[in-house]
Amino acid sequence: MDVNLFGVIHGLNTLLPLVTSTSTASQPSSVIITGSKQGITNPPGNPAYNASKAAVKTLAEHLSFDLSKS
Repeated sequence: MDVNLFGVIHGLNTLLPLVTSTSTASQPSSVIITGSKQGITNPPGNPAYNASKAAVKTLAEHLSFDLSKS
């Protein structure tokens, strides 16, 4: 969880203010979060990894929704 989830969270906390402050309608910015198919399929055998990647997927989906309104 420290790397797979909290690494993403700490990265967003650091970079998102910069991205949102420099983004304009004519020059939009993007945030790209690398995940894993295991966050979607959740195959048996590695529950901690699957849970961390599912959390990243959910975080990315909610961030996309929240940023689309700003």
